[in-house]
Amino acid sequence: MRRKIRILLAILRLIAEKEPSYLLWSLPQIITNSALSLLAVYVPKRILETLTGVSTFEKIVQVILFYSMLLLFLNMINSYLSNRSNLAAAKFASEIRFEIGRITMQLEMKDIETASQRKIIQMANNASGLTGILGIVRQMISNVITIVGLAWIAVRLNVLFLLAIAVVLAVKILFSYLQFRFNIKARELYAKNDRVGDYLIGLAYFDNGAQKELRVNNLQGWFMKKILLYREKMLQLQYKDFKRNALFESIMAVLMGAQSLVVLVILADSYLDGTITIADFTMYFSAVTSLTAALNALTQQIRCYNEQMLNFTDYQKLVDLLTQTKIEATLDTEIPTQAEIVFDDVTFAYPGSDKNVLEHLNFTIQKGEKLMIVGVNGSGKTTLIKLICKLYRPTSGRILMNGKDIWSIPNEMYYRSIGAVFQDYRNFAFTLTENVSFSENTDSKRIHAIFREIGFGGFIDNLPKGINTSLTRQFASDGIELSGGQDQKLAIARAIYKNAPLLILDEPTASLDVKAESEIYADFGRMAKGKTVVFISHRMAAMMLAEQILVLNGGRIEEYGSHSKLIRNGGLYAKMYAAQSQEFIATESCS
Repeated sequence: MRRKIRILLAILRLIAEKEPSYLLWSLPQIITNSALSLLAVYVPKRILETLTGVSTFEKIVQVILFYSMLLLFLNMINSYLSNRSNLAAAKFASEIRFEIGRITMQLEMKDIETASQRKIIQMANNASGLTGILGIVRQMISNVITIVGLAWIAVRLNVLFLLAIAVVLAVKILFSYLQFRFNIKARELYAKNDRVGDYLIGLAYFDNGAQKELRVNNLQGWFMKKILLYREKMLQLQYKDFKRNALFESIMAVLMGAQSLVVLVILADSYLDGTITIADFTMYFSAVTSLTAALNALTQQIRCYNEQMLNFTDYQKLVDLLTQTKIEATLDTEIPTQAEIVFDDVTFAYPGSDKNVLEHLNFTIQKGEKLMIVGVNGSGKTTLIKLICKLYRPTSGRILMNGKDIWSIPNEMYYRSIGAVFQDYRNFAFTLTENVSFSENTDSKRIHAIFREIGFGGFIDNLPKGINTSLTRQFASDGIELSGGQDQKLAIARAIYKNAPLLILDEPTASLDVKAESEIYADFGRMAKGKTVVFISHRMAAMMLAEQILVLNGGRIEEYGSHSKLIRNGGLYAKMYAAQSQEFIATESCS
């Protein structure tokens, strides 16, 4: 019980922090709801007494008008409060969804790549409805006040009324408990199935690569079976809920009918022997039925309250996940103009794996140096880049930028210090300008200059909207689709525009032909003057840019030095270079 109270107080603090107006508009509804429930029982009795008593027509009209105006006033106040609280609840939900997105964007890659962590993110979204818990508490308090008032009315005539109500209530409590236990498991099953559905829908409507694969390989029927399996799973979950609810509701309907029969028999007997009037008959019957409904609603609200406790717990898990990743950050706020990177005995294994991908790496990338990383597939090249980008933490050892552990540098400042083009880069369905600057304040002249430097200017100049042309037709009918090489140049332009002291390139020219590749590396050498550059490449054209070459083999440093030095050593790099040279010569002769 104490734990639930603590959670409730934490939820109230969260609501007060995100949308305090919800509390202002919700709390007065406790009074209006309770008053309306009690008046619904008392008003019919008062009107019937006036009608059956010795009263003038004017007196009857006065009574009816008075109570009608009172009910109208309370309903208007309640409706106004409800509309304002609903608006505040919608704002709160938006704030929470934004907060969940913000937290998710700050999590480390390891915290969003596993199925268990994705489940936490998925289920945390249920917290957007946390204002419902205050509505539930408000309704619970209103119901308790109503129940006390109605119980006092009912027990004045016959204690058997409370016994009949108690039987129905006990069964309802049992069903609510069972429903809650079922929902604990069902909510995880729904979340898991929703992730599958979101993935399939994303492939079908928003993934151009997947759409091509489905059509070219004639996979429509196969893919639709996947969709049908997802739908069938969802229907199975919903059907289980339906059957369970139908059974519970059927049993409750029988019990409610039996209760009404008992109450009506007792009231009829009391009326016939003159104990109560017809007005009392109406009031007592309304009191018992309303009391039963209020108690049933209260048990339902308790179940919903417990479910909201789970929703908040899921949200807190996501917040805790972010808290666990944070470490004490330095207070520096200046972005460095140059970057020196040091790997100090760095070892790394992916979360959940006991196999090291990188082992005991020790090397220094001097300020303004151009380092190329080479190695056979699976040697750890891309993983090394991910570590520099703070996408993963080293299992042991440290990575330093200008003498400071990069994990002690605030992310906002660190990421302003690096510009990166990844092997699996992603351009977005925004304008070309937005894809380069990712900002509302852009330097259009500089964007044009960069496009010209990378051989993209002529294409852009021929577009009707120039750099304000939308990419893809997903949201703009006049959007454009770029070729693979053009798409990659756009990603490269983005890294250059950022003007960061550290430039990271993971196979940046994979989609370009040999001529375009040579031009790009020549442009890099000119535009990256004075910057520290770390890049991965298998291509010969990259050699002109590299001042030092690091050769990885099995996660360890095999060789380190200049191109000429490594060629003289005749090791792994020399063999790879010779193989590349033969391939290049063969390609040139064929062309």
